[in-house]
Amino acid sequence: NPWRYKFSWNPRNVVLAGQGGPAQYLENGELKTLPYQELFARAEVLAVPGHGHFEGYANRDSLSYQQVYGLPDLQTMLRGTLRRPGYCGAWQVLVALGLTDDTQKLGNAATLPWQALLARRLPGAAPETVAAQLARQFGLDPHGPELTRLAWLGLFTERPVGLADATAAQLLEHLLIEKWMLGPHDRDQVVMQHQFDYELNGEARRRTASLVVTGRDATHTAMAQTVGLPLGMAVRRIVRGEVAGRGVVIPTTADLYEPILAELAAEYGIDFQEEDVTLAS
Repeated sequence: NPWRYKFSWNPRNVVLAGQGGPAQYLENGELKTLPYQELFARAEVLAVPGHGHFEGYANRDSLSYQQVYGLPDLQTMLRGTLRRPGYCGAWQVLVALGLTDDTQKLGNAATLPWQALLARRLPGAAPETVAAQLARQFGLDPHGPELTRLAWLGLFTERPVGLADATAAQLLEHLLIEKWMLGPHDRDQVVMQHQFDYELNGEARRRTASLVVTGRDATHTAMAQTVGLPLGMAVRRIVRGEVAGRGVVIPTTADLYEPILAELAAEYGIDFQEEDVTLAS
């Protein structure tokens, strides 16, 4: 799997990721907006100690988190989503082809081959192959990583798209559910990193807190652990009367997050690894 990605979360959310308005974030005191059509083309590379490099793309409205986390004076605030290197470049091609569009149904196209669907969206004609048309249209290497990933999905084949009266996004989701489904012995991985740049005693520094959790198998996934365990621990604390908040609350108060983080680390080995370094002047 050259994408180095499989589903352990809602497939539809993956296909529609980044839609619903431009991404917003703060960079050096300036508001930045990034339209969906450019989102995956503007991914940035970051390193996770012990696990190599990842790509990060801006995830919707980062500014809303300033008040939630009590950080109103930050000059830079960006919330993003991580993927393995090469994912974003190939996904950007799918976006440019309109294959993530969920607004228009394509009619009774169930028997239409995938390569014919792509050909409809590209200039050029036979005898040029769809892959060659695609490479020419987007300035891609015909043997490069983007086309390798698309070919692995079967987009240049006679395979029928398999759904009638569906949107392009629904067709893509239908295909990816098969190609990206966890096998019985697959192990998923959840990766999160917080990065803080700050100044102390006139010195520029960076502090990172990285979390990497690997699942046991396709049932006992890292996603299930990192979502389900904190929720269960919170419910238990509520039943015991150890949580002061009432109504709909999020875990931004110490009486919730401190004991839950401590229990995750002590009982399950789920813990952030922190690193603090001096930045070059």
